[in-house]
Amino acid sequence: MNDLLEIKLLNKSEDDTLRIHHLPCKIDHNGQAQVDKYFEGNVKEKRADNNVHGQQNVGESSEPQSNTVIFESSFRGRPLQGKQVNFDEELKNQDLLDVTGYIINEDKISVHRFKEFTTWTLDQDPQLEQDIQSSLDWIQFSSIIHQEIKPNQSL
Repeated sequence: MNDLLEIKLLNKSEDDTLRIHHLPCKIDHNGQAQVDKYFEGNVKEKRADNNVHGQQNVGESSEPQSNTVIFESSFRGRPLQGKQVNFDEELKNQDLLDVTGYIINEDKISVHRFKEFTTWTLDQDPQLEQDIQSSLDWIQFSSIIHQEIKPNQSL
């Protein structure tokens, strides 16, 4: 499945409570939606197993010891598992990501800045989701390889 993350906001948002969900589907709707009532109201938390591949290391307790929180919900009858992606942790000193969009009769501008979002998967553990993690790693790697190196600076 080709991932396309497209976020459209109709007006500039100063609201810090804006929550972004990356769902594994396309929704053909451009209007208001009661996400907090019909989707977020059904989200349940559970602790993730530290060992996502089902193997136990020697001397390791069989009890889950991860602090990772996995969310469970459903959308249109399909079960979803999600995890929170925090840019503060992932991008370490990089600029936070801006949501850009078109405000009617204006040029494309930054309409909201966010620090986290929830990514959802249908048929796999969200800890195994690599597309978004690879993208975040690339942002960090790209900033490193494009840094200006001064003549006396060591790598």
